[in-house]
Amino acid sequence: MKIAVMDDEPAERERLVQMIEHYLYMKHDDLYRVVSFGDAQSFLLDMQTSPAHIAFLDIYLDGEEGGIRAANRLQQIAPD
Repeated sequence: MKIAVMDDEPAERERLVQMIEHYLYMKHDDLYRVVSFGDAQSFLLDMQTSPAHIAFLDIYLDGEEGGIRAANRLQQIAPD
């Protein structure tokens, strides 16, 4: 299964990825893989070919489409 993290702040993105990976490690769950994105465009491009099962999206992105809009587009790409 795939978990996606999208945040334009590298430190925040890495912090969330580390927290998720630590949680999965503590649960001995190696069925998930975590991928991260620094912008909505690269996130949505990746989701078109391989949608995430879980996505953590930053609502406010500098000068870009925000997390709410990206979530709406993701729902169109992968309704499930």
